Amino acid sequence: MTLPSKPATAGTSVTGWLLPTPTETRIKLETVVMQTKAIDEPRARPLRTLSAVARRALIEEIEAKLRIIMGETLADLVIGGWRAYAAITQAVRRSRSQPGVDQVVSLRQHTITVHRQHNLDIELDSVQVMTLSAQLVVRLQLYDAVAVVRDGQLVAVRSGRAKADGTVTVDGVQVAQRTLTFPLTAELALHAPRDVWS
Repeated sequence: MTLPSKPATAGTSVTGWLLPTPTETRIKLETVVMQTKAIDEPRARPLRTLSAVARRALIEEIEAKLRIIMGETLADLVIGGWRAYAAITQAVRRSRSQPGVDQVVSLRQHTITVHRQHNLDIELDSVQVMTLSAQLVVRLQLYDAVAVVRDGQLVAVRSGRAKADGTVTVDGVQVAQRTLTFPLTAELALHAPRDVWS
C-alpha cells in the first residue's frame, strides 16, 4: 500500500507510519495468538480459559508493547544506518578539527536497510505463557541525499525525495506492510545535533 506523499520530519515515527489502526493491528495480533493456541499445547492451555474480555485485554497489551518497541523515528533509522558509512565518518573526523565549518557529504542514491527483532514476553496471572518474536524490516531509499556534519555531529539531512518500505511480522504472521514516498524538499533538520560517533 502506498500512502499519499507528505513532508517527512525528524519526528515521523515508524509506528505511526507503519502500523495500521489499533483495531486492524489487534485483529492481526489475534491471528498470532490463535496460531499459538493451535501449535503449542502447553502454552495454549491458559489461553483457552480466557474470556472474550480477557483475550481482548491480552491483545491490547501485545499491541501496546509492539508500538513501544517501534518508537523510533525515520530520522533515527537514517542516522543509525549512517554510523558505519565511511564518507560520513570521515566528515565527522574532519569537522572536529574544523569547528564551525559545515562538511557536506553527497550520497546521491543511497539505501539504508534496518532490521530489528524484539521478544515480547506475555504473562497471564503473573505466569509467562508465551514469548512472541516481533520483527521490523525497513528499507529507506534516499535520492540525491546530502548529510551535513558540523563540529563532529550530524546536524541535517537534505534530499530531493525518499522512499520507505517497511514490514512488521509477529511470530511469522505479517502484521503490517507499507510504503511511504515523501519529498524532502526542505532541510530535514534534527531537533538537536546528533553525536552518534562519540
